[in-house]
Amino acid sequence: MSAYQRSLLALRLEESYRAKAKENLGGDRKSESFKSSLEISPNLIEPINTRVEIAKVAGVSDNTIARVKRIEERGSDEQKAALAANAKSGSTPKSTPAMAVKQSGKRSI
Repeated sequence: MSAYQRSLLALRLEESYRAKAKENLGGDRKSESFKSSLEISPNLIEPINTRVEIAKVAGVSDNTIARVKRIEERGSDEQKAALAANAKSGSTPKSTPAMAVKQSGKRSI
């Protein structure tokens, strides 16, 4: 399975990580009660960086997750198909679809 495919699968978990991150925030961060609870509480909860957690699941960097997400949002169907085809064949392309778009002078992803 390619990094692209692993990233796509891991991105399906994004909503659950976002929900967990919001839960860890504990409410309205601007309220006085929230600020005072931070001063009193000795057990602060570690913040969750959603993109980093998704990257760990996929076994890729957080930048790769950002790039795959951008390709999924803005990439053409041809680019997505090319990445899927490269993933199925197990070969590494000499140039990625994003490189081809950049070289052709069109808007890059």
